[in-house]
Amino acid sequence: MNWFRHGAFSSHVGQWLALAMAILVLFALRIALSSLVFWFLKRKRDTVESEDESEREYWRIHGG
Repeated sequence: MNWFRHGAFSSHVGQWLALAMAILVLFALRIALSSLVFWFLKRKRDTVESEDESEREYWRIHGG
């Protein structure tokens, strides 16, 4: 019984733990990267819209 508890399941525990940690790290990096990409896209879209609004405001004031 002692061999069953210590030898049968504990031989690959370190490998499974390393695999689980690698999967968690990759998952966290994917979430961080996707949120960064969405932040850049939103930032660019907001700047483009604000430039369009300021240009419209300029032409509204100066008659265009």
